[in-house]
Formats: sequence, structure tokens, C-alpha cells
Amino acid sequence: MESKTYYLRLKVLSPIHIGCDEVYEPTGFTVDEERQELIAFEPADFLGQLEQSKLDEYSAICKKGSVESLLEIYKFNRRNKEHARGRKVAVSHAFVLHYNKTMKLSGRNIQKQLNNFQVGRTAFQRLNGTPYIPGSALKGAIRTAVLNHRSAGKPRLRVRTGKELNDTLAGGTFDTDPFRLIKIGDFQAVKNISQRIVYGINRKKRPSKKEARGPYQIMEVVEEGTEFVGSITVMTPDPGAKIPQGNQITFADIKNALNGFYRGELEKEQLCLQGINCDSEVVTHAQPDSSLLRVGRHSGAECVTVAGYRNIKIMQGPGVKPKHKEYATTIWLASESDNPNTHKFLKPFGWVALSDMTEEEIRAFEKKKKEDFDNWETEQQQVIIAFHEKAKELAHLREVEELELKKAAEEKQAREEELRKYPWRVILPKLDAIQDWGALRIQVLENSDFQQYQSENEVGEAVRNVAARVADANPKKWDGERDALITEWLKPSGVNWRSKDSAKTAAADNPIIEQIKSFSGPGNFDRNLDLTGLDLACCRILVPLFKKWKWDKKKKAKAGNHKLWQKLQNRMNQLK
Repeated sequence: MESKTYYLRLKVLSPIHIGCDEVYEPTGFTVDEERQELIAFEPADFLGQLEQSKLDEYSAICKKGSVESLLEIYKFNRRNKEHARGRKVAVSHAFVLHYNKTMKLSGRNIQKQLNNFQVGRTAFQRLNGTPYIPGSALKGAIRTAVLNHRSAGKPRLRVRTGKELNDTLAGGTFDTDPFRLIKIGDFQAVKNISQRIVYGINRKKRPSKKEARGPYQIMEVVEEGTEFVGSITVMTPDPGAKIPQGNQITFADIKNALNGFYRGELEKEQLCLQGINCDSEVVTHAQPDSSLLRVGRHSGAECVTVAGYRNIKIMQGPGVKPKHKEYATTIWLASESDNPNTHKFLKPFGWVALSDMTEEEIRAFEKKKKEDFDNWETEQQQVIIAFHEKAKELAHLREVEELELKKAAEEKQAREEELRKYPWRVILPKLDAIQDWGALRIQVLENSDFQQYQSENEVGEAVRNVAARVADANPKKWDGERDALITEWLKPSGVNWRSKDSAKTAAADNPIIEQIKSFSGPGNFDRNLDLTGLDLACCRILVPLFKKWKWDKKKKAKAGNHKLWQKLQNRMNQLK
């Protein structure tokens, strides 16, 4: 099958919007009110520039998940717009006012008002955000023109559906459809690329006291003057193919159909616009040798249907049966505001002009296409490498997290196992706070928490050590009655208690104890005292003194004094 490719330049003559089912999300844009620009950014890049406190604020807003939180995100982006770096799209003064009004919303109608502020995006390249015109949109416009061209001047066909009309005029269905031989690539923006946010408003084609129904729409458009390039490939069927050669569509057929149909529709529309005092002159922007066509949203019912077979629904209002006519009674126009007070500066949607590219332009186009592909390939490789690196990083983080969770689980299990085997260990730390006989008697000896483990040797040892500490710290107040109570309490554990006399004998045999008791304050403490050679009785007497002098407090004690406290603790641990 032979084919020939035609390289074409497409120039935008009036605002075009190719729907892509996407809007500018609240998390991905803000508005620079002074410059009158919408700034579209990647949320991750935006958030990556914020300090932790602002990230926490943003996270708290997102966690709310309410309608009101969407408005809070708008406001957050606005407060931090100096960090918004991305693609900029021009907006009107009226849009800025609308934006400011939206920021002040409150009450029950927030959801409805936010819906009215949605900005529809025109078709764009995922890699760089630039606009493009899908080949499918152009092919649809060409099909409409060819079908109108084939229908013109012929008797009305007896058909019941639009598909039957399409198949009859095209001369084939599906595998025999001649449009299968027309291949149109996406057209890429190359020159004077300009986009803008506009309002789409509906107006009656004839002057009327009542305006057309329907709310405004906010949409991104490609502005006049922007140029795209692309190609159309026309294939010639082989002899005996399902699509007969006599029914094929040539490139000349396409150009004739475009000029014959769309120029006529443009002239009718220009007269209509003049009738409502609209100054738009689309045809003045088109070159004489170019072919006109119309693409995108709000192209007008007449430009997407076949003349003589139109059945355009005309709504009559709530509860009234709609009418059907050969023509539409309203027209959608691009406006700078949602409710302009004049039609003078309104513009129709969708008009473009196709013209042939020169040989030099074709060579430049092919070179640019190859460069773009090479760049895309490089970017894809970089994306793949970055993806794998990120995957490794995440796998490592998951491994570390799993190890930490495993370790935490093992430690928890060990603690639980220890408490199952030694349940009394959970209460032993309470003994560290005991400093006098009253606390020892009430909080330990008479406390059921300790009494239930009275037979455990470890509990007995711990209680004996506390009792010894209290006795050594207050020798004058310690008497035989206390010795008897301690001795009786320790019996179930098999731990022996020293008597008062044995304590005195031990003290008499140890002159260091008398030396320690002579320290009336930190000023007369003997720093030559060897803490590493003290016995447990001496250590227990020193502990309350050091605490009294606040040497156990790292922030309050001098460095040298706190080191003495640490030495004392180490010695006690050794002895225990």
C-alpha cells in the first residue's frame, strides 16, 4: 500500500480548548495577583521547599478531608506562593477578582462555589506541560468537512441515524471506511506559544432581552497566533482491497472539503457576531492559501454536523419540551469575565488554519522531531534510573524498618517474658525513692504490692538494702524495734538482717563511715576520698549527701561533682 505524508503548519485563529478531562487541582496551583498569572506547579516540588512547621500545617489541613479544607489549601498556597515555581498561564483582572472572592467563601455554599471555580485544562504534553492538538481532533473535523462536501447538492438521503448517514456518505463501514486510510499525528506547538484562562459564556445569536441559559465555564485556551506543526499521511489502497480506489480520499479532497465547508460556516458566524455587536474578525488572521477548520470545545453545533440532516436540540426551559432545529440559537464565546457588560471583545472558539510547510521547514521539523525523541529517550532512561534508585532506597528503608520492628517486638516479648517470670521487678524501682523509716514502713513493709512477693529472695535483698540505707542515714533514730520488724519481714525470703548492735560494730570497725558523717556540706567534702574502694555501707551514707548537694543533677552540679556522683553509682553497682 502506497502512502504520502504531507507536513503542515497549523495557526490558531481564535481561542481553542481541547478537553482532556483534567482541571487545575487546588494542590497544584496558585495565582500571582499582581502579575495576573496562574502558576501551575508540581506539589512535591512545592512542598519540598517548605520548612517543617509549614509542612506540618499543610499535613494537618489535608488530614481534615473536608470541603472547607480545599479552601484552606487554596489559602495555604496563596500565603506561600514565593515557593511556587512552574508553568505560568495568563489570567484576566476579572479572574483575579473571582479568585479573591473565592478565598473569602464561607457557609453552606462552599462546595458549589468551589465547583464554579474549577479551571479545565486544554490537552497538554505530560513531560513538559505544553499544549498540543490531538490528531483525533483534527481527523474528526476533517471527517465533518468531507461528509458535508459529499452531501452538498445531492438529494436528501433516507437515513434514520447519524451512523447510517455517516456510513452512507463515507461509502463504507469500519474496515471499508475510507477514513481508515487517513493517518493524522498529534500537532506539536512550536512558535508563539501562548495560553490563557478565559470564561466560556453562552449568548443568543440574535439580540434579545433575555440572555441564553447556562452557567459560565472557566477554561484554559491556546491563544491566537500560536503555531503547531504536524503531518497527515494519505494511503492509497492496493487493487482488490476492501476499500475501492474510487472511494479513497485524497489530500486535495481534504483541502477542498475544508475550504468549502468551514469558510461558509465562518462567514455565517461572522454575520451572526456582527449582529450582536461583536468585533471578532477571525478570517483576517488566516492566510489566503490556507485551509480553515474548527476544532475543540464549543466549536458550534453546525460545525460538527452535516447540513440538511441537522437535528439540534433547543432547550425551552424547565418543564417545557425542547425543540429541534436545523441551526443553533446560541453561541459560546470566550470572555475575560463571567458576565461582560459588552459583546465587543468576545471571541468565538476553535478556528484554526492549515498551510503547507516549505522543504526547509520540513527538514527543520524532522530534525526537531528526532531531537525531541532523543531527549525523550534520555529523559525516560533517567526516569528509569531514578525509579530504580528510589526503589532501592525504599527497599532499604523497609528493611531497616522491618528490622527495627522485629527488634522492638523481640524486646517487648523479652520484657513480657521477664515480667511473667519475675512479676515483682515492675515494683522494685519504687524502692529508689525511699529515704526514711516512715516511707519504708508504709510504702514497702505494709504495702500489699510488696507483701505478695515477700518470699522472693530478690525482693528480700532489695528491701534489706533499702532498710540498710535508711538505717545508715539515720543511726540515732534506728532502734531494736525496727530491727525486729525488718527481720520478721525478711524471713520468708531467707534474707538475713543485721541488728542495730552489728551495725554499730560495723561502723566502729570502719573509720571511713565516721569521716563521711563529718561532711557537713559540699565545702568540707574530702575530694581525696577513694570512692572506688568504699564498701556498700559507706556508699549508702554518701548517696543522700550527694543528692542533698544536688550532685546527682547533671545540669545543676559542677562537672567534677557530677563525675563523683557517677563514680559512686558505679561502685554501688559493683557491690550489688
